[in-house]
Amino acid sequence: MLSFACPSSRPARPTEPPPAQADDRELRIRVARAEARRAGGVAELIELAKSPDVHTRVLALRGLGRIDTSEAMSALMDALYDPNGDVQVAAVDAIGVAGSLDDPPYFSLFKPHAQISMWRGPVFKGHMQGGVLVQDNAHVLDAHDITTAGRIATPGAESDLVDALRAPELAESAAIALARMGRRKIAWTADVRAAVVAATRDKDPRVRYAATYALMREHEPPADESANAALRDRLKDDDAETRAQAIAGLTKRKAAKIDEVIGFLRDRDWRVAVEAVRAVAADPVGQRALAVLVAVAPDPVADEALRQLAAQQVDEYARTLLAKTEPTLSGWRQCFARAILRVPFADLHCDGIDLAILADIAKISPDVTWKRGAIRALLESTDARLKMAAFPLIEAPQLIAALASKDVAVAGAALDAIGDRFAGDAAVEAAIVQRAKTETDVELGTDLFTQIGQRKLAAGADACRGGLAGHPVRARAAADCLRQLGEAVPPPALAEATPPPVDVASVIGKHVLWHLETTRGGIDIELAPDDAPWNVATIVALTQKGFYDGLAFHRVVHDFVVQGGDPTQSGWGGPGFTTPAEPSAGARFVEGGVGIADAGRDSGGSQYFIMHSRAAHLDGRYTWIGHVISGQEVADELRVGDRVVKATVEVR
Repeated sequence: MLSFACPSSRPARPTEPPPAQADDRELRIRVARAEARRAGGVAELIELAKSPDVHTRVLALRGLGRIDTSEAMSALMDALYDPNGDVQVAAVDAIGVAGSLDDPPYFSLFKPHAQISMWRGPVFKGHMQGGVLVQDNAHVLDAHDITTAGRIATPGAESDLVDALRAPELAESAAIALARMGRRKIAWTADVRAAVVAATRDKDPRVRYAATYALMREHEPPADESANAALRDRLKDDDAETRAQAIAGLTKRKAAKIDEVIGFLRDRDWRVAVEAVRAVAADPVGQRALAVLVAVAPDPVADEALRQLAAQQVDEYARTLLAKTEPTLSGWRQCFARAILRVPFADLHCDGIDLAILADIAKISPDVTWKRGAIRALLESTDARLKMAAFPLIEAPQLIAALASKDVAVAGAALDAIGDRFAGDAAVEAAIVQRAKTETDVELGTDLFTQIGQRKLAAGADACRGGLAGHPVRARAAADCLRQLGEAVPPPALAEATPPPVDVASVIGKHVLWHLETTRGGIDIELAPDDAPWNVATIVALTQKGFYDGLAFHRVVHDFVVQGGDPTQSGWGGPGFTTPAEPSAGARFVEGGVGIADAGRDSGGSQYFIMHSRAAHLDGRYTWIGHVISGQEVADELRVGDRVVKATVEVR
């Protein structure tokens, strides 16, 4: 019998920013309003960045990094010469945020002058080495420089981080920087990999975690037994998140051995058990263990076990075990088990949102009758999201009709279902071009332009040209589209923007507590209006209107995030306006961190996510709005379909 104990102790909260000065509220309001105007506020922020007051300069530089025009970048580079160390750090952090917000190729193509110096001091001169400016004089390298180098440095710079990896005070930051470079698809050399492997044995648990995380994030890792051995060693680590990353890394490298990993299905921390589920699901022995596990595991582990079994051709003996277990199950567990066992669709007794997940099972079912029953039940549902769940199972004519829908969520789901299918299908491609010509929604327009570029649809060039003006997310996708069609295009300009229709002054300098009473229990979140005033003001305004009451959590990725705030429950919904990106430097997205979901710069809205565990690749890219102060165990247990019963907010 598998047994489970309570999770290990929670990690430390993210490093908090210095407390705001008592008299700086009006300054913060001014900076926030300038930030929200985007290109229209750059001149004001540049002027504030020249203030004799250090605090004013620091706030202005943070705002310039979030906007990232050529004028803003020049001001940030100038600030690297500032005699004040705090101002230098603020400039370095802001450049790193700018690089994170500008997904390649924009930062590297359009701002080549903005390669960050890894060395700073009163004399600023050096030489380029591996895409990084290296100071000729001896100055102290710090974690801010390392972090920013990981976000924006060009290929070749990763070798410059190896020395930092060997310095105790810099090793954690260097390992995370190398992980970010892996996520940016920058390959490591053998020497870099060897240095990261060595760091997995560091006596500092934070360094061991960071190095393990880096090995898991390496881009297209080659077969390397030393890396695999290092990850296996970390399976014995005392830190649960390190164990989870080690299993995930072995799985990614296709080096997870069933006899080494299967025991972690009963790990005392559910996040480790979830990664073990993913590691063993394709193995017949693992499937048999999962068939038994679903009856005794905590909800997140059982949920993941059923999802993973649903995505596999299940071993016959595992099916026999699951058939014996199924009568003891109830609710969603029984629904999933019956679907995996191919019980006729009408007899599954599944409620609500569970049916949407069953569409994934129907994709791989060899039983044509069962598949047809699934499609029919989903399409006949009165729930729009359930209808959309059937889209990946239907054929081109139905998808073309859905793509023309006035409902953006329906059209978006249809485009997602089209994906890379139907290559060369003239009717499908004509429908994509036609929708792109008139689409104004930021996220859907972006995805349409991406499809036109990837499919090389010359007929869509005019639609992409039309997208160059307007929202920066769409504009950049339009520029990508035209480049893929062989056209030379200038960098999309960041235009002046209109702030969201909320009162930012109502939250700046205030203490804001957000309470979510969910179907699983209560979650208390301390919001951070001085870090992300526009997004916090949006949360407050929407909460006061009752916007979040009754909304379901539409996305759960165990050992990563739970996401809610979408009135359509499809991932495409929002409040009817967008919010400016307000990312912060520092380790924000740890367990309990709360952020704003978006589809690119300045495209956030009402959707938020709560972290299950640390995800350093989100830091500096997504807007962090606060952290859970109680109820993390509730957030961990949430699954798709759970709801916010009532949201309340206290501002004082």
